Amino acid sequence: MAEANIVLNNPQPFTEAELREKKKNLPILLFITLILMGIMITLDRHLVSFSSTPEKYGIVSLELARTPQKANTIIDSWGNNGKGIALFSLGLDYLFIAAYTATLWLFCRFFAQSLREKNECLSKTGNFLSWMVILAGILDVIENQLLLIMLLSKPYDMTAATATLAASGKFVLLFITGTYLFVCIIAVILYAFCGPSPEKRAT
Repeated sequence: MAEANIVLNNPQPFTEAELREKKKNLPILLFITLILMGIMITLDRHLVSFSSTPEKYGIVSLELARTPQKANTIIDSWGNNGKGIALFSLGLDYLFIAAYTATLWLFCRFFAQSLREKNECLSKTGNFLSWMVILAGILDVIENQLLLIMLLSKPYDMTAATATLAASGKFVLLFITGTYLFVCIIAVILYAFCGPSPEKRAT
């Protein structure tokens, strides 16, 4: 319980000066993340083009295969060239994981601090989700390791099922975090246009 309170009620992980300094890194981190995302999407499109089955498979299909039979079908459909692209994509994904984890963590912390005085709920949620982003990154690394095992040896019941579980958890956490950031952006815009309440202006 004490640990949970620290996570939720740690509204000031940085001083104001530190926050301003770290805020300068956000555009750079966001740019790197978007560049890597673009490369990953391009690689996945090439991977789909190598799929020899009527149902075209990308890397996400393998992540969510769930069974070794389905995973084998996907890997076999890629052929050797597609398998090479999948391996390269997974290697590059480790950089992407580091980039998006750092970017989303900093965004969550930034909004948690920025909205501390205006919206306590959003502030606490941001502190909590900053840790969930790290968990999502860990799940992504576990998933990648399992996908590499399936590509370099062969899929097993445990590896296929665990990879799907890790990928599902990752996607859920990232969706929740993305929704939170969208709400925060709207909130910041509304606070900027509406300004302080009449009571606060009077004081």
